[in-house]
Amino acid sequence: MFDIPDLRTYPNSSIGEINQRIGLEIVLRKVKLEIDKMIDNQEIIAK
Repeated sequence: MFDIPDLRTYPNSSIGEINQRIGLEIVLRKVKLEIDKMIDNQEIIAK
């Protein structure tokens, strides 16, 4: 859905900010689910 470099460039982004950058046509719930998967897979660390 979105790539990790975006999160490296904007490390303190809210889910809403990430959603705006990748496109508001993607449902916010889907963004949250994908971020949760990345956290579970230890691809990213939640602070």
